[in-house]
Amino acid sequence: IPFQYHLVGSLQDEEYVEKVRQEIHRCHLEKEVQIHGNISEQELHSLYAITDLFLLLSVAEGVYVEGFVLGFIEAAARGIPCIGPNTGGCPEAISHGTSGYVCDPYNHKEVAEAMGKVLQCNTIDRKCCRIWAESHDIKNAAIAIENVYKKILHDSSNLIHC
Repeated sequence: IPFQYHLVGSLQDEEYVEKVRQEIHRCHLEKEVQIHGNISEQELHSLYAITDLFLLLSVAEGVYVEGFVLGFIEAAARGIPCIGPNTGGCPEAISHGTSGYVCDPYNHKEVAEAMGKVLQCNTIDRKCCRIWAESHDIKNAAIAIENVYKKILHDSSNLIHC
């Protein structure tokens, strides 16, 4: 499958970035892979406009895990299917089979299969991605949190008998 892969984000870890650049060169992927670093909101919107798949396979290292990734929700809101890791808060930001797929980031075969499902088989409906994102917008999240607090207060008031 012909592809363009855009890496966006901090380039602070210069040693890691250099290893990534070397791997891109070793695999002769200079035309297919671009490292952007931090970009403006306008540039981000431009990239989202040409994106068919949002792929972020962060890995857990000891106590360091990726939390709930807003990027998955941002992509889904634009109708872009997502593939993310099965660790940390990522599985909560992707509806497996609806807005994308959750995979073991170390299992390249599983990741490739998920990519094929999205890019070749079109198993993820872009409209479903948008619906998933809308159900997880900040207003709905605030309502859900408020309901948790109400339940806790209600349950605790039933426990206290003075």
